[in-house]
Amino acid sequence: MLSIDYTVKYPFDFTVKANPMRNYSQCLVKSDKSHVERMVDEYNQLITRFDALEAFIEGSHIFKELPSHKKQLLMHQRRVMDEYAVILNERINIEINES
Repeated sequence: MLSIDYTVKYPFDFTVKANPMRNYSQCLVKSDKSHVERMVDEYNQLITRFDALEAFIEGSHIFKELPSHKKQLLMHQRRVMDEYAVILNERINIEINES
């Protein structure tokens, strides 16, 4: 298989390495955690990333110098991440209250 790895480096010290040709379903690892624990982990990771993005948007001179369309995309991403956090939180609360 052809390997096409690439790295995306963001201005706020966040780097993503990926291979678009890779089948990531092969990377699934069985976990001893319950689905609720995995949702809580996902929620916590999301909040950490949301906080970093918000800090970048609100306090970075780099953000202020970006072209308008890039600023709009980052602000849209922040809104979507916030909505995603609300949904995860609601799902977690439903699972906890049903148990």
